[in-house]
Amino acid sequence: MSGARLTVQECGPSFTGIPGTHLCNDEWKAAFDVTSGVDLIDGYITVTFESGGVRCGTVEVGSQSFAAGRERLVGTSDPVYVTHEREGYDNLAVEQRCALPATTNRLVVQLWDPQRPAAPLVRREFDYVFTFAADREDQASSTARLSAPGH
Repeated sequence: MSGARLTVQECGPSFTGIPGTHLCNDEWKAAFDVTSGVDLIDGYITVTFESGGVRCGTVEVGSQSFAAGRERLVGTSDPVYVTHEREGYDNLAVEQRCALPATTNRLVVQLWDPQRPAAPLVRREFDYVFTFAADREDQASSTARLSAPGH
């Protein structure tokens, strides 16, 4: 399988002051046509890069409003993080779930309502291959459609 190679670099300390440094890629951008089945204020989109069910990278697009049944173009602008903050038994830490280079084979796009966080309103999966690595070779962009019936 071949696919796009995404460069990973240090992005600075964690947002919440947890010890550790985040790793991210700030070159990948994507646009999604999103249709919600319900009116939604302050909805957000998550895009995850997965390998064998493991989330290796994540980007979030927050504070979006959607009118039921109307398509809206949503683009990413924030970095894709390959490290995540986790709460452990006795401490908080920054963890990396996939060793670099990490090849992912599934892109998962979800629309969330912060008032109903138990499950996404919309979920779409795409078979795309990305490799996160420490050296720079190229950039990637993607476009996809995300829609669902009313709830």
